[in-house]
Amino acid sequence: MTLQTLNTHVPARMKSLVFYKHATPAKITGGRVFAGKLGFRSLMVRACRGELDGIRRGKALKIVDLATLSNLCVDIVLNVPSLPPAQKEERQAYMEGLVASAPDKKYWEAGGNCNLVIAAARLGLCVITLGHVGDEVYGHFLLDVLQEEGINMVGLIEDSKASKNAAMYETLICWVLVDPSQRHGFCSIADFSDEPAFSWLNKLSGRVEMAIQQSKILFCNGYAFDELFPDLIVSALFCAIEAQSAVFFDPGPRGRTLFNGTAEQRRALERFLKLSDVLLLTSDEVNVVDTVGCGDSFTAAIAYGFLHDLPPISTLVLANAVGAATATGCGAGRNVATIAKVLELLRLSNINEDYEFWTELINIEPAIEEISFLSKTSVNGCSDRLILVPIQTVISQLVPKLESMDSNRTGVFHDREEQVMEST
Repeated sequence: MTLQTLNTHVPARMKSLVFYKHATPAKITGGRVFAGKLGFRSLMVRACRGELDGIRRGKALKIVDLATLSNLCVDIVLNVPSLPPAQKEERQAYMEGLVASAPDKKYWEAGGNCNLVIAAARLGLCVITLGHVGDEVYGHFLLDVLQEEGINMVGLIEDSKASKNAAMYETLICWVLVDPSQRHGFCSIADFSDEPAFSWLNKLSGRVEMAIQQSKILFCNGYAFDELFPDLIVSALFCAIEAQSAVFFDPGPRGRTLFNGTAEQRRALERFLKLSDVLLLTSDEVNVVDTVGCGDSFTAAIAYGFLHDLPPISTLVLANAVGAATATGCGAGRNVATIAKVLELLRLSNINEDYEFWTELINIEPAIEEISFLSKTSVNGCSDRLILVPIQTVISQLVPKLESMDSNRTGVFHDREEQVMEST
């Protein structure tokens, strides 16, 4: 995975941080780095250029570093001869066959935003997750995993007893299917419903609003729209803004679906692109097949760099290392990056200096003033608008910080966990 920051000409008070994630060099189409229909591409380009209103808000004194909104599920990871068919009816029949098989617990793993909060917690951040799980075996499994990682969950509903036996309140299941070529496919009940999975929820509880207000960052991704109505998600966005909490948004593969969706979905998408402090964008944002959990781990490191005021280039080095550390494991959830693995990869780091690609990008995008570029060189330098930063300089600054954090994590974790429990 490669990633650079593109510094466009944006008035300082309106500048948001925009990070592009891509597993392979981005395809340049029509003078842009986005593929797909013009409308969605234009909206994303406007957001990336700072033409929308997102600003980086101040970080007031808050207990929690990072809160995630919705998207909690249990992943059931299975090896299959072939991935699910594309047609909706055939895909639904495929999933019903999977459900009937009752897979063994050894195939279960915490999924969705669990990947992000676990990776963030292992980076030493104080995290909570705002979501819903049912009062059944899958919900208990998720809560146990989160507790083992020192992560608290704030439920989206006030009274869990009222939903104990209702099927609509059950924990979401996502089938993560791996074919012989190690390609991944995903299948869940959300794929076959016109309404959000939690359509019974129409407002945020007081506890959820309080948790957002006490968090330095609120993270939301496109998958939240599979579970919650757009207006409810937007209410969380405004709650964060009013509390001066930074907002991170990753539209993911759902970005194009939202852009072509209902008026409420389109309005919610534009509001998030307009008002978020940090946008996390995959280069083509459609039909992306990525190693499970790597993007979530990457985002956790972006949050760490944001909260610790790391230079963008250092944040990106760390994010790539954390994502790569997750890729060395099998699946996500409890298998996401550990500090030990991140440190190992940082010390062994190597880079592919693709000057030609980034020079071409600068030439077709005059609005881009410069690109910070990691280099094998031992001294800082510049070429046209490429700013060369020695990778070993960045590594030498990151490693001691992570080593210190790893050795001190246990005591600090227990102190902060008690504070979070008392406040929520």
